[in-house]
Amino acid sequence: MRTPPAWSPDGRSVYYAKLTRHNPHWSLQFDLYRYDLAEEEETRITSGRRAQSPSVSPDGARIVFVTVSDGTANLAVVDRDGNNYRQITSFAEGEQAYNPRWSAAGDMIVFDYSERSGRDIAAIVPDGTGFGSLSGAMMTPAARRCRRTDRAWCTALTGRASSICTRSTSRVATLINSPMSPGGRSILR
Repeated sequence: MRTPPAWSPDGRSVYYAKLTRHNPHWSLQFDLYRYDLAEEEETRITSGRRAQSPSVSPDGARIVFVTVSDGTANLAVVDRDGNNYRQITSFAEGEQAYNPRWSAAGDMIVFDYSERSGRDIAAIVPDGTGFGSLSGAMMTPAARRCRRTDRAWCTALTGRASSICTRSTSRVATLINSPMSPGGRSILR
C-alpha cells in the first residue's frame, strides 16, 4: 500500500492505493482498490491515475484522492465504482495536495496543501469550487479578507460546532490526518 487505507461508511469495505501487478517497469503507478471484507474480494477502482490517499464520502457514493503527475499532486473525485472521474484542483507548478478528508455532511473536502516553502490546511467543495486556506497563512491579502471563518463553515467541515478555522494548523492537521472509525465516532490511532 502507498498511503493509509480508508473505511467505507458502513464498515464493510476498505479502500487503498497500491501498485498494480501489471506494471512492467514498477514505476509509481498506484491505483485505488476496494476490498470487500465479507466477500474477501478486491476490486480495482482506477487505472493509470497515480492515485493515493483515498477518502470515502459520508454517503459512500464518491471517493476523493490525490493524483500525481509531473511532480504536482492534485485532488480528484470518482464514483465508488471508478466512473465519473473529475480532477477538482488545478495545480500545475509543483504544488502538493495531501490527505484529503470529507466533511461530515459531504459538502467539503479538507486537505494539506503545500506551495514552494509553505504548508497549510485548505478546503474545497467537491465540484472543484470554493478552494481556500483554513488558516489564511498562504492566502493573498484579498483572499484573506474574504476568508470564511464563520461557525457554520467550521461545522460543515467537522460535523460539530467548533472554532477549527481559528485553531493552529498543526492541531487541525492532527484532526484531518487521523482516520475515523466507520460512523465517525472515534479517531483511530
